[in-house]
Amino acid sequence: MSRKERNLSWIVPAIAAAILMSACGGESGGWSTQAAAAPPPVTPPPVTPPPVTPPPVVGPENIPDFSADTVHTIIQSAQSGSWSNPATWGGSVPTFSNVV
Repeated sequence: MSRKERNLSWIVPAIAAAILMSACGGESGGWSTQAAAAPPPVTPPPVTPPPVTPPPVVGPENIPDFSADTVHTIIQSAQSGSWSNPATWGGSVPTFSNVV
């Protein structure tokens, strides 16, 4: 190894050490032991549960009982007779929105 090479052989390790020291916390050497500040806790927005729909009332043979329907008008026959006769229903024939 020549004298020039011996004089320069210490430069590369010294530069590498200086770069590592500055990246790892300066003169103190080693990694920084200060913990980063914890972010504030995130509070999720309140959750509104979906409306609860009561289960359908079913009778024998798993047939729905529409008489428990409180949304539609319930119509009962007034007498025996033809479906299309208003007198059978007490004045008016049921429509698609009625529960019979």
